Amino acid sequence: MKPPCEAIVQEIMPVIRSLVAKELVKNYKMTEVEVARRMGITQAAVSQYIYGKRGRRKRLPISLSELKEMAKDYAEMIAKEGAGKPGSDWFCQYCMKKLLRKKA
Repeated sequence: MKPPCEAIVQEIMPVIRSLVAKELVKNYKMTEVEVARRMGITQAAVSQYIYGKRGRRKRLPISLSELKEMAKDYAEMIAKEGAGKPGSDWFCQYCMKKLLRKKA
């Protein structure tokens, strides 16, 4: 039996990272290098997220529209935070409210 957080990390986080990277490049006009620095990942990973080599959508336990909403909120925070990035506590709180509530 997988704990909910494990399933989210394996199944949902790659999709969210992909959506966030795309949002930052498209709507905030950031380079892949800047996105990588702000997200704490490599430029190669950003490129793979943007071009669909990572974070492909499989069957997900929540709607894509909810993930897009979450990614948009997270991208906005990353863009406004300058060089810093929102902590994992923000994601965990959001997840507990929005994602895990549906499984209960």
